[in-house]
Amino acid sequence: MKRNVSVFLLLGLLLSGCEKVKDALQGAASAEVPEYVLEGGYADRAVGWTMVRKTELKGMNMTVDAIANGSKFSGTGSLQKSKQEVIQVLGKERLRLTVQRDDSRDFFQVPGFLNEKIRNKGVLVGKYIILEKKGDAWTASFESGQQASKEEAEQMELLIEEMAEIEQDYGSEPRKVGDEWAVAINGAKSGEKVSLNFVFEAVEEFRGGQCAVLGVKGVYESLKAESGSMEETRFAVEGKIYRSLALKEDILSELSGEFTVTTSPSIGVTVEVTGPLSVTVESEVTLPAQKAVVSQ
Repeated sequence: MKRNVSVFLLLGLLLSGCEKVKDALQGAASAEVPEYVLEGGYADRAVGWTMVRKTELKGMNMTVDAIANGSKFSGTGSLQKSKQEVIQVLGKERLRLTVQRDDSRDFFQVPGFLNEKIRNKGVLVGKYIILEKKGDAWTASFESGQQASKEEAEQMELLIEEMAEIEQDYGSEPRKVGDEWAVAINGAKSGEKVSLNFVFEAVEEFRGGQCAVLGVKGVYESLKAESGSMEETRFAVEGKIYRSLALKEDILSELSGEFTVTTSPSIGVTVEVTGPLSVTVESEVTLPAQKAVVSQ
């Protein structure tokens, strides 16, 4: 009889232990998963907040196919672009943007048709541009008050669209690891379309601070047609973004994919450029009370 009592006691202890483990597991499962607001906006950023943003675009070993008046030609090409911008907060949703560098170097070699090196400098280099949100829309103008040329106005319109895209990418709702969401952006005036799919992969220590690690896949498309010419661009990309949880800024974006641009500069002439393309964007932020640049 005593033996049976001992067995029942042991069984009772075992069941009690199992219940405790069960309760612990249920507690862990019901614990709140950390959520993060990724979109920061510029409304609450202190005057003097400064960001330096560097963009590098490279398209090497590209293929060039051309048709001119019924004849076909083939060759190679490369695309390179280097840009550096400084953004400073002047007031609530009022920024000064300075383009310090904007250089592009393109090379195309198509025997019997084209052998050209093209170097361009952006039209906004050295200019002080005020970006300001009025109501629900961003505006752009020269700080000096001078009237923008047609080319300058087109580039400033792209800056406005970029500000709107930043607000749309992450949204104001909290996100947690494992979340997925899609963003579709239409640049009506520039003829651009951007579709992006994000995955919140992890939270990691990166460059001195906690960052959301985001996987991204997307497609960029644009169509420009004027005065008998046409240019169609498509860029399918994927990569990773490291976004600072404290600064609410992308510290590093590394994207790569396949690029295709088709142009028809005149009747009877079509040129198509295809190949791999990579884009890297790095940002460094200086807070008003700090002298050193931080990325945390």
